[in-house]
Amino acid sequence: NEGKIGSLNLVNQVRAETITRPRGFYKSIVLDCLAVLSALGAGYVYSGYLISAVAIAALLAAFGIFSILGTLQVFFTKSLGRRFLVIFFETAAFLLYFYAYNLKSLGASALIILIFYFWGAVLARNELQNGLKIKFFKTARLVLGKFITAFTLVLVILYLQHWDKKNVFVSENTFHIFFGWAAGFISNFYPDLNISSSFDKFSENLTRIQLQENAAYKALNPDNQQVVLKKAADETRVSLGTRLGISISEGETTEKVVYDFFVKTLNGWKDRFQWLFAVGWTIAVFFILRGFGSIFSLLVSFVSFVIYQILISSDFMHIIGESATKEVIEF
Repeated sequence: NEGKIGSLNLVNQVRAETITRPRGFYKSIVLDCLAVLSALGAGYVYSGYLISAVAIAALLAAFGIFSILGTLQVFFTKSLGRRFLVIFFETAAFLLYFYAYNLKSLGASALIILIFYFWGAVLARNELQNGLKIKFFKTARLVLGKFITAFTLVLVILYLQHWDKKNVFVSENTFHIFFGWAAGFISNFYPDLNISSSFDKFSENLTRIQLQENAAYKALNPDNQQVVLKKAADETRVSLGTRLGISISEGETTEKVVYDFFVKTLNGWKDRFQWLFAVGWTIAVFFILRGFGSIFSLLVSFVSFVIYQILISSDFMHIIGESATKEVIEF
C-alpha cells in the first residue's frame, strides 16, 4: 500500500468560521463617532467662548448637536459597557482643548461627566428594557437631565479658571445679549427712554422726562429749552457717574456704562467677601444655567424626536415587538 494516497473527503469539508455582526452594528458605530466628534466640537467652541472669541449662539448650537446625538445613542446602544466606553471617549474629546488647565479641575470635570452622563444612560436604558412601549420623551428626559447637570457643573468649573477682574464670569459678549433683552423689555414701558443709545442720549432723555413736569421749563421758548436741557443733561451724566463710582467718557454707550458698573460691583463684593463670594456666585451661576438647561433640554428633546421619527420613516431603524420571560417571586 505504499505510495498510495488515502481517500480524501471532498464532500464534508470543514467550513471556515464566519463572524456575524449584530444588526445595525455599523450604524451605531457611525453614531458613536459622530457623538465623539460633536463632543470635540463642543469643547472647542466652549474654549473659544471663554476667551470671548465665540458667540453664545455658536455655543448653544454646539451643545445642541452634542446633546441630540447623546440622546439618540440611548436608542442605538444596547450594551452599557460599550456606552460607557463611548462616554469615556466623549469626555476625553470635550476636555482635549483644556489640557493646559489645572489638573485637579480637569480630573473633577472628567469624573463628573463620566458619573452623571453614564448614570443617565443607565436610567434611560432601564426605561427602554422594562417598559412595554418606547416612551421617547420620558427616556430622553432621563438622559438629558443628567447630561445637563453634568455639563452645567463642568462649565462652571472651567469658567472658574478665568476668574479675573475683567469678566468675573460674564464677558461683554454675553452681557450684550442680556442687555439687549432688557433694553427691549424696558422700551415697552418707557418708549422715550432709549437705553440702547449712547449714555449722553440716555441722560438727555432722562432729563427731558424730569423737566416735563417743571412749569418754568415749559414756559421757555424752544431754543432756551434746548440750552437748559443740554446743561441739565450734562449735569445728570456727571452726577450718575459719581453715584455709580465709575468714569463715563463722552459718547460712551449706556450698555458699556452699565457693564462697567456691574463688573465694579462684583469686584467690590469679591474683595470684600473673598471666598464666600466665590462660593455664592458659583452656586448662583449653577442654578441660573441649570434653569436655562431645563428649557434647553425641552428643545433638544423635540428636535431629537423629529430626527428619531425621520430615521424610522426612512427605514434606518425599526420598532418591533418581542416577547420575553421574566422571573417573579411567589410566596
